[in-house]
Amino acid sequence: MYTLEELKSIVEKYVRDILQQHDLSVARNSTNKKIFNNIVDKCMDDLKNTELRDQFDNDNQVKYFVRQSILYLIVK
Repeated sequence: MYTLEELKSIVEKYVRDILQQHDLSVARNSTNKKIFNNIVDKCMDDLKNTELRDQFDNDNQVKYFVRQSILYLIVK
């Protein structure tokens, strides 16, 4: 099981990696930083739910959750 702080660290690192892969470096401009913040905020809001948070056993599950959260934000 992960603490909220550990999950935030994993989420932020993974979101930075994903954005970098799509030429959306967070350091480049405020628009990319806003995209980063929206994704991280959505993930962390959902992860406040203890039942959900307790389901994660490894980093890959957290990364899958992040990808699903991004898809949710796209179709929302």
